[in-house]
Amino acid sequence: TAIQGNYEILQEFEGRQDVLLLQESLEYVEYTLDVPESGLYLLTMDFRPMDTESDRYEISVQINGEAPFSQASSLYLTNLYGPENGGITTDSKGNQFASKRVVKHVWQDLALRNPDGTEDDPLYFYFGEGANVLRVGLIRAEAFVLDSVSLCPIAELPSYAEYLQQHGAEKRAAQGTGLLQIEAESAVRQSD
Repeated sequence: TAIQGNYEILQEFEGRQDVLLLQESLEYVEYTLDVPESGLYLLTMDFRPMDTESDRYEISVQINGEAPFSQASSLYLTNLYGPENGGITTDSKGNQFASKRVVKHVWQDLALRNPDGTEDDPLYFYFGEGANVLRVGLIRAEAFVLDSVSLCPIAELPSYAEYLQQHGAEKRAAQGTGLLQIEAESAVRQSD
């Protein structure tokens, strides 16, 4: 691992060991990864926002010295939000209102996604077999803690017929259990 810029290794932070505190003037963190098989991988980051005013953290990704596609030059890690006072606020007339949203400073294991929000699916990155150098640059952020960066191979999904064969009995057994309804005002966490 190579790091250029302002960082600190925290021996222990909220139950995690040997994590990186990445700060505003950090240029990059570089990892050498041994990839067992060439192919497309999800790139996930396990991070926690610090108690700052940043609403999201802008990063860049390079693989073996190059941005694999244009979106990789500007990716976002976003915060999670939740109600300030545990949910619903009631005024003197009995009207209910959703509480103010505040940043929840919790660990997130987040797959990198298209920054313009046009796609729900995460981005896939091509890695060749063997040693690959992954560079994560910090473009805009005050500070956040990084525990790990992971590559996840794309899981091959079963066909619909195979899925029904595997889970059909479970689905039939679960039918009739009722509808779970959660009011929007009662949301525990929200994303951007």
